[in-house]
Amino acid sequence: MGFKKVVKEHETEASKTPEVNIAQVIDEYTNLSEQAKVIASRKEELATIIKEYAKKHGTKDDKGSYYSEQGDFVYGATAKKTVKLNAEKAEKFFRERKLWKKVTDTIEIINEDKVEGLINAGTMTVDELETITDISTSFSVLVKKKETPEEMPEVQVVKTENSPRKVAPFRTRGRR
Repeated sequence: MGFKKVVKEHETEASKTPEVNIAQVIDEYTNLSEQAKVIASRKEELATIIKEYAKKHGTKDDKGSYYSEQGDFVYGATAKKTVKLNAEKAEKFFRERKLWKKVTDTIEIINEDKVEGLINAGTMTVDELETITDISTSFSVLVKKKETPEEMPEVQVVKTENSPRKVAPFRTRGRR
């Protein structure tokens, strides 16, 4: 099955989609999004309480986690440790022992700023760049309240020596 046939079949399937009441769908989506924020915030608060309680009243295991039981549940504060080399200390350590080349790799990457420089210098064209570029598009959903247009303030007239001049009052508009 060729690519064009797959696309054609997809378009045919999409055209079979029943009509929806988009206003109702948007309202439900917005309501669920708001509820999800409230739920996530409350879960975070409860998690903090549970962890603090477990650290105070639970039993500590050999990994530094604290656990306890309540009814049918085991609850606790699970310790997660991350081990990462300290780059400065590690470099000093390996260089002093002449092991630096044994523990490092050189990786070649294409510097996009330098590619742009080639285009600006005329060494390569934008068309050539497009032949070596992969472009993919993905979509995320956008649902938000429309911003109501702000009314423009009245303009003050200031007279100068030669002609009247309109001056709008200074104000700062914040973005949401």
